[in-house]
Amino acid sequence: MEEVKSKTPTVQELMKRFNTDKKALEFIISHFYPCGKMVCPHCGCSEFIYDNKRLLAYNCGHCKEVITPFNGTVFTNMHSYCREWLYVLYSMLSSRKSVPNHQLSRETGHCNHSITRLRRRLQLAMSNYDLEPFSGSIQIDEMVSSGSNHGRYNRSEEQKQSKYPVIGIYSNHRVYSYPIIPDENGKCLSSKALKACIERTCKPGSVITTDEFRGYNFLDKEDSVYHHEKVCHNDYKYVNENGYTTNAIEGYWSIIKKVYYSTHSHFSKDWAHLYLAEADFRYNHRDIDEAIDIALKQCVLFPQVIDIRNMGRFANRTYDLKKYKMILPKCFDDTNIEDITALDIVTCDEPVYGILREPYQSRRKKGYRNEKQGCRNEIYTNQWKELGMVKGGSGYKDYRARITNTLNDVADMLKDATKHKEVNTFTKVAYKHHSNPAYERTYRIKKKYEVMPPIVQFQIKQEYPHMFRVSNKGKTREIHNRMNQLLKIYNDYITIT
Repeated sequence: MEEVKSKTPTVQELMKRFNTDKKALEFIISHFYPCGKMVCPHCGCSEFIYDNKRLLAYNCGHCKEVITPFNGTVFTNMHSYCREWLYVLYSMLSSRKSVPNHQLSRETGHCNHSITRLRRRLQLAMSNYDLEPFSGSIQIDEMVSSGSNHGRYNRSEEQKQSKYPVIGIYSNHRVYSYPIIPDENGKCLSSKALKACIERTCKPGSVITTDEFRGYNFLDKEDSVYHHEKVCHNDYKYVNENGYTTNAIEGYWSIIKKVYYSTHSHFSKDWAHLYLAEADFRYNHRDIDEAIDIALKQCVLFPQVIDIRNMGRFANRTYDLKKYKMILPKCFDDTNIEDITALDIVTCDEPVYGILREPYQSRRKKGYRNEKQGCRNEIYTNQWKELGMVKGGSGYKDYRARITNTLNDVADMLKDATKHKEVNTFTKVAYKHHSNPAYERTYRIKKKYEVMPPIVQFQIKQEYPHMFRVSNKGKTREIHNRMNQLLKIYNDYITIT
């Protein structure tokens, strides 16, 4: 058989490249830090970072802190192997009509719940980017998803509530779609909602092509900043007199419907924005190698460490420098902070790290309950707020709300900067000891056994041969009581004789 040559890497090549979980871990971590290597988020050290063999973490040789590299990313509190993350991500990007969760669970050996949890986090990473505005010739269309359209005038109220409209925008082989949330009056495809979507995603002066839906009539007003072209589908025409059409966005709806009906059979409107984001990402990024790199970079929600020299830019996004604290490198050890300028920081040869003032930590909310999902992690609620997405979907970040950092922001950071040698306290701080109650109980038994007389040791060893491997609290208390009883008998015998 002849080999089929393709630019897309095969599964065998992927598994050969990441044959161990450590290689996959290093590949994923290289996308999370500005210089491609581990940096301590507590002190900014990048030289003395050691692998923690017991945990999926690292140890810092300077501040003696345990570094969890996935804090601030979508992989927070994920306990599966990194190779499986890459395999699931590869399967989601290599298939044209997506992959069902049950198939991934059969291939990886994990349960459907774990695959669904991992998939939603990867979908969230695919939707985590600053939307670049559309310009030029733009095609806009809408569709009604979830359920069949047969008997549309005789369906029940439950069927009406399960349906939701989806708006799509296409321009220059780039697509963007999301479900529309109903307004106060319960209307979804109102002119107000469509106007807010177009103003948020399209540049003024663009040519917008739509069908004859009345919700787009605001584009024909005199004060409109867009040029509107209509295509009359009632006369079975797909191109208007000026040569404009909406066939590209309507062809994309056929892909969405195949994903909905053929692959997943159903996904609710609560999670529709994530499945649409996955389809958009797969359509916009055809090269899988490039798509995997971009998806992993977008996995970072709150980077713990950024490079100040790039003005807070990391993974093609800009972060506010006011939330970070600057740690000066070793080249500034002999100079005073007052003599350092912002221009010296930008033109410095060594990396100047900025550490997040409040390290991102995800913990479970006490008392937080949801009837459908049960006790959910707090990380999801933070992600919806940061991405501008609520349950049900409200779109991506607004491109007009981008952060712009200047040299003045770097100068403000210099007022609260810390030198690297002041943070280097490896002689003062020791490793934190995480106590184990079972180990402490057996340790007390050994200490007490060593100071007992030999005849008492022989007796207690005969009664409890596995006394040093007992971790039960009640059993250890019983052993302690028996030791005290034998010691009392021995001491009474000694006093009498």
